[in-house]
Amino acid sequence: MVLALDGSAKASVVSASSVAASLTTANPNCIIVALITTWVADITGISDVAGLTWRLIKHISNNTNGGPMHTNYYHAYSPNALSGDTITATRAANGLMSLIVFGISGANVSNPGSNSELDTNAGIPYSGTGGVAP
Repeated sequence: MVLALDGSAKASVVSASSVAASLTTANPNCIIVALITTWVADITGISDVAGLTWRLIKHISNNTNGGPMHTNYYHAYSPNALSGDTITATRAANGLMSLIVFGISGANVSNPGSNSELDTNAGIPYSGTGGVAP
């Protein structure tokens, strides 16, 4: 199966406690990826109108320019094509936030939530260290 980009959206805010982007995909059975970056305060949650189940895959925190920069990588399985699904990341305090969301079609969706969704060749399994398989 070939992985393909299926819709994308982005948004950013300078001083707010949430950021949202609207995503439309053309195909069902997509993995939806959300990359959220915040400065100082980390996010407290992610949600969307379609009611997808979001999983935190990776969190990275670095001290940059006098304060911590947090990057969070989430993904969710969408059994249906999305039409203007508003995806929102929130945090407890106002501040700088950015959100990039995109759909990936052709993913291995036989076992959603297994961390193998983007591995299209099970014969070459993930064997890295220091994190989880994307």
